[in-house]
Amino acid sequence: MKESKQGILKVLGISVSLPSAILGSYFFQKILVEEKYIPAWAGTALIVLVVVYVLFLMVRYALKQ
Repeated sequence: MKESKQGILKVLGISVSLPSAILGSYFFQKILVEEKYIPAWAGTALIVLVVVYVLFLMVRYALKQ
């Protein structure tokens, strides 16, 4: 029972952090694009990569249960 509760808490923690991860990666890519370190398409790809990775972690922890 204890392992199940810890797994659920991991999934919950990751799902709660999803909006802040999206927001943080948006502002990070915005700075990089404005300073011309990366092109705009790479900034968009960075945001998509962060979202996909967080969703992957959520599904992985949920399936371990």
